[in-house]
Amino acid sequence: MADQIVMEAEKRVPGKSAVARNLRRAGILPANLNRVGGASESIQFNLHAFERMLQRHASESMIVDLLIEGKACKALLREIQHDPVHGKVLHVDLQEVSMTKTVRVPVQIILVGEAKGVKMGGDQDHLLRELEVDCLVSDMTESVEVDVSHLAIGERIRVEELQVDPKLRVVTPGDVVVVSVNAPRVEELPGAAGAAGEGAEPAVVGDAGSDQKESDGSPASGES
Repeated sequence: MADQIVMEAEKRVPGKSAVARNLRRAGILPANLNRVGGASESIQFNLHAFERMLQRHASESMIVDLLIEGKACKALLREIQHDPVHGKVLHVDLQEVSMTKTVRVPVQIILVGEAKGVKMGGDQDHLLRELEVDCLVSDMTESVEVDVSHLAIGERIRVEELQVDPKLRVVTPGDVVVVSVNAPRVEELPGAAGAAGEGAEPAVVGDAGSDQKESDGSPASGES
């Protein structure tokens, strides 16, 4: 199971976007918590403390132990909105979870080792970076390691070939390719396209001699 993460939060009075901007200027991060029964609750975090917590973990999908004004619950980080320019956290959505029911979460895929095909000059493509799984909260993990050292040029690893803890039920289709090693790309030499057309005979449009006779006013063949 992933390390326990404890975050303190406070209840928040919901307001318009201008109110949220003022909160962020004051170092407060607005958030929403969706309860198990379907109700939604507005809460807030210390912005600096939340950003420091994110820096310590490889994934933004994790279970946190929330302390909301002294009352504890477990919640899954569902969505974290970032400023597109500066990357600052703007808003957080969380989902309260039960310890006895499974949750669907993304698990980061980490490639381990250097493929032998890469050592021979091949190109490695990491095509799938997250794995969707269903699991109990107590069985959650932040990442799955995939050894690629045996991959030769032309070989690949699919989801169905991954060695995953049986407590995690993989939802991602098994035929999806996680990583592949391909032959090095051959670049076309400059001028190769032009060289292909060199030496070709020009097409004959008509009889140049006949055209010349007509233009000189001489009678064409068969005329009297």
